[in-house]
Amino acid sequence: MRPPISAVRILLPVWGKEYVEQFLDFCLPTLLADGNLPSLCRRTACTFVLFARTDDVEAIRGNPGWRALEDMCAVEIATIDHLISASHSTTITLAYVSGIRSCKSDLLDTCFIFLVSDYVLADGALSNVLARVVAGASGVLAGNFQIVGEGAAPVLAQARAGGPYLSIQPRDLIRLALDHLHPATIANFADSPVRHDAASNRLFWRVDDSTILGRFYLMHMIAIRPETAEFIIAAPSDYSLIPELCPSGAVATIEDSDEYCVVELQSRRQGQTNLRLGPLTPAAVATSLSNWATGQHRENAGHAIVFHSDKIKSEVAETIAASKRFISEVERHLPSAPQPFRYHPYWCGAIDHHERTSPTPVDFPALSKILGDPNFAIAVKSARAIRLRAMLLGRAPDFRPWHPRWLDVQRFWIALKQTAGGASIIIVGDIPALLRRPIELRAQAYGARRVDHADLREIRDLTGRSAANPGERFDVCVLILSPRSLEAHAAIVEQFVPIIQPAGRILLVIGDLFEEASRSFGPDRLTLLPISATSGLQVEEFRVVGASPGRLLIQSTMMALARSSFGGGLRSLLRIAGAGMLAIVSGGLNVGALLRSQASEQSQCSSVALTLRLRSPEGHNDC
Repeated sequence: MRPPISAVRILLPVWGKEYVEQFLDFCLPTLLADGNLPSLCRRTACTFVLFARTDDVEAIRGNPGWRALEDMCAVEIATIDHLISASHSTTITLAYVSGIRSCKSDLLDTCFIFLVSDYVLADGALSNVLARVVAGASGVLAGNFQIVGEGAAPVLAQARAGGPYLSIQPRDLIRLALDHLHPATIANFADSPVRHDAASNRLFWRVDDSTILGRFYLMHMIAIRPETAEFIIAAPSDYSLIPELCPSGAVATIEDSDEYCVVELQSRRQGQTNLRLGPLTPAAVATSLSNWATGQHRENAGHAIVFHSDKIKSEVAETIAASKRFISEVERHLPSAPQPFRYHPYWCGAIDHHERTSPTPVDFPALSKILGDPNFAIAVKSARAIRLRAMLLGRAPDFRPWHPRWLDVQRFWIALKQTAGGASIIIVGDIPALLRRPIELRAQAYGARRVDHADLREIRDLTGRSAANPGERFDVCVLILSPRSLEAHAAIVEQFVPIIQPAGRILLVIGDLFEEASRSFGPDRLTLLPISATSGLQVEEFRVVGASPGRLLIQSTMMALARSSFGGGLRSLLRIAGAGMLAIVSGGLNVGALLRSQASEQSQCSSVALTLRLRSPEGHNDC
C-alpha cells in the first residue's frame, strides 16, 4: 500500500497561435467545469503547469479563463522555446518529462495529469481519473477520438455563452461528437467498406445511432503516479511513460465514456494523408502495427471502450464479441516480438527530425538530463546498432539461444507445455504487464483451453470466487516469483490450493526469467517455501537451471559488450566482434545445460521450476 498522494500537477504544452486560441476558447473552459479542476482542488493541493512559447505568454495571461484558473489553484508557465520543433511528439514528450522531473522530493507522491491543447473534456472527467489513482492505480489510460472543429466549435461556443466556464455532460459531448466525426475517425471504423486509415492505431465499430465501440492500440496516459524516480525516456510519451513509470503494471483503463469523455477538436483537413479506399483488414492493421506497436500497445487493444450518448443497450455485447474476433485476427498476423518501449525504432528518427527542424541548436546534454539517458547523444546515432542487437539477441520472452535468459525461459516453456494441454490456467506473479499476452499465446499454442491472469494481491478475490462457485477453479496455477520477492511471497503458494481443481497442479517458477541480466541464487532459498503436508501438495517434477560462475561471467561480459556496441568506429566493431564470439560460447553452454536436468548440490541456480500436484480430491476439499 502506498501513502496517499500529496499533490496533483496538471501538465499541458501549447504553442502556436492556432493552438493557443483553441486552448483558451475550448480546452481551458472545460477544465474549469466543477467536476474537473475545481474537484481536484477540493481534494488536494493542485498546480497547473503550462508549457508555452515566450511569444504566447502575454495572450494567455490576459485571458479571463486563465485569470479564473489563477484564482482556483497554483499556476506556473514554463517557457519551452528551446524544446520546440516540427517534431510535435518530441516537444510534448520533453515538456512532460521536464514537468515530472521538476518534482524532486515528492515525485512518488504526486499524481501527474497529462493534457493537450485541443482536448474538450466532459464535466467530471478529471475527478474520475483522480479517483482511479486514489484507489491504487499507478497509471490511468483512456481513449478518445477526433471530431471536426469547424462543425463542433460553434456549438461549444454557444454553450459557453461568453463566460470562462464550459460544463458539458459526457453523453451530451458524445452526442455532439457523433454528429461531427472527423474523417480520420471514420476511416478507423473496422466495419466500413468505403475507406480506411492505412496507419490505424485505433479501431471503431458502430453499435447503434447513439453508441460506438473503440479498441485502441495507442491510448493516452491521462494520469500517472510514478512508482520510481529512476527512469529513462527513449520513446515518445505515449510509448514510454506508462511502462517506465509504472513498471508493476498497476494501470487502469477507463472503458465507459460516462466515466471519462474527451474529444479532440481538429481541422477537417488534418490527418487525411493516410486514407485509402476499401475496407480495413486485420492483415493491413498488423502490417502497420508491426512497425511501431510496443507490448503495452498490443495489450491496450484488449479493452473495449464504449462511447455512448444514451443508455447502453444489450446489442453492445455482440459488437464487443465481433471486435474481439477482429483483434484476435490482427494478433494472428503480428510478429511474436513487439517493438521496445525504450530505444524505440521511431525514437532516433524523431530526435533527428527534432534536431533538423529546431529553430535553435539542440542542447543534447540538456536533453540527456531531461530524459535521464546518459547515452542519449550516442543512442540518437545508433538506431541501426540497437535494432541489430535486438535482432541478434531477441526480446523477452523470445530470446535467442545465446541470450542469458534463453535457458531459463526454455525450461519454463517445457514445464508449461507439460501441464497446459486441455487445461484452464491462471498465471500469477512477478510478470511484466507487457509479457502477459505472449505467455498467454504460448499456453494456448500448447493446448490450454482457457488462460487468465491475476496479480498476487488478487488472491483473496480468487479464493472467494472459487469457494462460492467451484466451477471457477482452474486446472493449473502458474505462479512466477522472483528470488528477491520469495521471502515476502513464499507463504502464498498454499493459498492457491483452493482455486485449483481436485488433482490440479501448481507450476511454481522461481527466477527473473524475463530480465536481461542473468542473476543466480542458492538452492537453499527453496527452504523458504512452507509447503506443509496438510496442504495436499506434493512435488511431481523439479527442474533446476544451474548457473556456474563461468557461465555467468561469459554472459554478463557478452551483454555488456552488446550494450556498448554503438556509436560507430573501430572500437564498436571490436566490441561487436567480441560479443559475437562470446555469444557462440554462451549458446553452446545454454544448449549443453538444457540437456542436463539438474544442477549439482553445491551450484548456484538462475531459475527453478516445481510442478506441484494435489495428492487427491479429498486433499483439495480439506483445504
